[in-house]
Amino acid sequence: MINLKYLTTTFLFFVLFATHSNCQNSGDITVTISDFEFSRKGQLITMIFESEEGFPSNLGKAVRSVKSRGDDIGKWVSTFGKLSFGEYAVVAYYDKNSNNKLDRNFFGSPKEPIGTSCNRKSGRLKFENASFKLDGQMKELKIKLY
Repeated sequence: MINLKYLTTTFLFFVLFATHSNCQNSGDITVTISDFEFSRKGQLITMIFESEEGFPSNLGKAVRSVKSRGDDIGKWVSTFGKLSFGEYAVVAYYDKNSNNKLDRNFFGSPKEPIGTSCNRKSGRLKFENASFKLDGQMKELKIKLY
């Protein structure tokens, strides 16, 4: 016959171990966007991607996202918590007309101010060029919109 006390102790050990492991394998990403003037008409959209699928503008494919109205001038900060360790890329753009999409010109280039976790001013926006590893408790990013 199986000892109920032994079975309960074993179960609790595995639950505590699994919970402890999950806490150790996640971190937070803090995104700061500064030196940008927001207007009341537009909104800032910030997204985190874990693969190239949907990058840089498909809101539905982002792991996390946040939209915020531009009532402030100066600095915007947000923390995305409890993300599993891995590779990510962050993109932020200022949706001037609040249509919830990144408007592009005839050639496919963004018409609205945009920035990524690599702060690259020119070239194609690719996940591989903007990606970084989250492998610690905190990753801080400063993004400039161009």
